[in-house]
Amino acid sequence: MRAPAVALILVALTLAAQPGKPPKSTVSQLPDGVLAGNTYSNNALGVSWQFPDQWTAKIDPKYTDNLDPEHPNGRARQCSRVLVWTRAPQPSEGRFASTAALIAIDPHCLTHAEFPQSTRENEKTNDVVDALVKNFKNSMFFSPYGVKIVAFPNPGAQPSMTINLTGGMIINAIGTPIGGRPPAAKEPLKVNTCFNVIERRGFWLVMAYVADDSSTEELKHAKPTLTEPAP
Repeated sequence: MRAPAVALILVALTLAAQPGKPPKSTVSQLPDGVLAGNTYSNNALGVSWQFPDQWTAKIDPKYTDNLDPEHPNGRARQCSRVLVWTRAPQPSEGRFASTAALIAIDPHCLTHAEFPQSTRENEKTNDVVDALVKNFKNSMFFSPYGVKIVAFPNPGAQPSMTINLTGGMIINAIGTPIGGRPPAAKEPLKVNTCFNVIERRGFWLVMAYVADDSSTEELKHAKPTLTEPAP
């Protein structure tokens, strides 16, 4: 009988960043991977991601800065690497551009926490969540109003667990004026955030996004798939 999922609620993201200088990270040793059309693949991690059609994508280490814009020496930027950065083809109704990224984290650089291997390891789950929130809460992929955390087992042996941190917020975004007049006005827009984490070949592999409802549905059907490395 499969163990039940672990569900936790984190009311607010008020934790401080990890103190001290992080250990040297191995994440920079990962190859860039290959971007072909709307598919990104990385044989070293054994992952392939076919993101939604018409989305634009780039491989550029500078996007890692977005994981914690205010702290260049913080662990989010020192212990992680954005593998590929993608955006929706056009802002939703001219107001907002949904964004998604595939991220690799060196856990030994980020924290002493161990990734859980079952839903019964609540303490390990809490430790991993604590490290993620402390270090990535300043990124666009975390709602400032808090996140819901769900940990659940995966089919097959590897990876054995997924930790999913989701949130939402209402933003003021520029609307599209009709006929050029009146001027564009700010209107409320609901957006969703997600930080979906698995353990993969010594790293934590994250699919993250901030997206409107329609883009969120697209991304739910465009999850990364795990592959075997090229011979």
